[in-house]
Amino acid sequence: MSEAVQWLLKAIPTYLLTFGRIFVAPKTEIIEKCKGGESAVPGALAFLAVSMLILYGFEGSKDSQSDFWTTVIRTVANSVIVGLATVGALALAWRMTGARIEFPKVLVAYCYTSGVSVLLWSIFGLAIDGILKAWYPETYPAYMRAAETTPMVLSRKFWQSQGTLQAMPDYQKFGLISTIGSLFPFLWLFAAWGTYRRLAAVGRLRSAIALAIFFLLLCLFGLILSYTPYGGSGKS
Repeated sequence: MSEAVQWLLKAIPTYLLTFGRIFVAPKTEIIEKCKGGESAVPGALAFLAVSMLILYGFEGSKDSQSDFWTTVIRTVANSVIVGLATVGALALAWRMTGARIEFPKVLVAYCYTSGVSVLLWSIFGLAIDGILKAWYPETYPAYMRAAETTPMVLSRKFWQSQGTLQAMPDYQKFGLISTIGSLFPFLWLFAAWGTYRRLAAVGRLRSAIALAIFFLLLCLFGLILSYTPYGGSGKS
């Protein structure tokens, strides 16, 4: 445990510098990283690992009543499963458009993109949660119940929770703040998608087609995952 902490402390300065560069110019920085090919994979995995360690701290601190290590283990399991599925979906989506990207480059690009995006989602999510909880204490519990049922989009429980949320006071203002909070990380990811287009050396049309296929594959995977023990919120 102490060795892992020492490794993390040594890695943080380099990590913060890399994070900042990729956040500001994702396409330029990630493509530069990908030029190393297979030799760039360990560094990319280390970057993602540090991001995940930070994310685990965020996830474990969200609910003071939950067991920290249970939350961490669940998050690790979800991250591994989702990561493998996402990399596979990326490779398949580009292959289906007739473009080919070397797998090490796909993996490196995914690690850096995911390493930044997961923290953006988590940071903005925590900030928005705090704002909503403070400003709309009556609506917030209904929002949390709806969020817990979101993965099971085809279930009756999901639609019931959505109906309850929409009936709450200030729902429109609540929804607007939630949307704004989710918009920035989404826009960053959209900009970062250009990394794969440059790696594949294709035009915008084929890139858009690959993005659409990738999105459909992720939706299919998410639907399947929602009916497994790893889907949902992990709460009974």
